[in-house]
Amino acid sequence: MSDQETLRLFGNSEDDIQKAAQLLKDGKLVAFPTETVYGLGASVFNPEALKKVFQAKGRPADNPLIAHICSIEELQLLAEEIPEDAMKLAKAFFPGPLTIVLPAKKTIPREATGGLETIAIRMPNHPIALQLLKLSGPLCAPSANLSGRPSPTNAYHVMEDLDGKTNRRSIKETGSDCREKRNGYSITRYEVSTLFAKGRIACMFFS
Repeated sequence: MSDQETLRLFGNSEDDIQKAAQLLKDGKLVAFPTETVYGLGASVFNPEALKKVFQAKGRPADNPLIAHICSIEELQLLAEEIPEDAMKLAKAFFPGPLTIVLPAKKTIPREATGGLETIAIRMPNHPIALQLLKLSGPLCAPSANLSGRPSPTNAYHVMEDLDGKTNRRSIKETGSDCREKRNGYSITRYEVSTLFAKGRIACMFFS
């Protein structure tokens, strides 16, 4: 496989999900489905991999990324502190389209936070995403498209925007659109009682 070739993997294959997780651990980028849109994943703890996300998307470096986790316990890997109200919301709404903004641990690269002292965290409600995250560890995963383009709801949209534009990439595909496009919510450390409506790759998943 050439360094610019996108590896196509199958979301219903445990072996393929393990391959994608290893690519992420090796500093590659992986596109994978969530319950809203496809995300372009890189390890939260790998600043060089995170830089590839910005390069692939043409995203401004000061635009912070959202971290994705597979369990509530992983909040402690990313957040310096977790207010009680934030934990209650996480237990009530994770997994799902809720993003919680918390003070970031000092070990989190500035590429993940956009230079801020906080980090945005969510837990996707999608079986492939959760299985991948369980094997790879926390990932930063903005939408897998060029900045300014519509967010992708299937693998073909991702390929159209990003194929051949990064190092070896991986795209996970389920064979259908992301299950639903729902309004999500974001809360900040200081507004934990208020909800605000929100609205390049090593491999990709196909079925």
